Amino acid sequence: REGWAHVAELAPLVMQAAAGGDQVAAGICDAAAAELCESVCAVASKLRLGQVEHAFPLVMAGGVLSQGSEIATRLVARLTEALPAAQPTWADCSPAVGAAMLARRMAEQSQGDHAEGEGCL
Repeated sequence: REGWAHVAELAPLVMQAAAGGDQVAAGICDAAAAELCESVCAVASKLRLGQVEHAFPLVMAGGVLSQGSEIATRLVARLTEALPAAQPTWADCSPAVGAAMLARRMAEQSQGDHAEGEGCL
């Protein structure tokens, strides 16, 4: 594999090394968390969530953002300062399943059927 796919395959190894005390790996995890924090803050700004007085859920999904991972821990710490209304939460299903369930729920609501389906979020 080449490009980003190859880099993504290395993420678990980098996080494992960071957890073991490797300073270079920790720096990589810090940089990744900083980039993700910037992205989250940019989206929150566009949605005007940064101006919200009430907490809002921020679903953490994907391999590098699994609960307790080196990058997720660093990201949550940064978000606590940058976007205090965000309440990180972890989905109990895969992002693809969650998206499919959300699409189904939206389709049902647009047809006038407001029955609540089982959700994972």
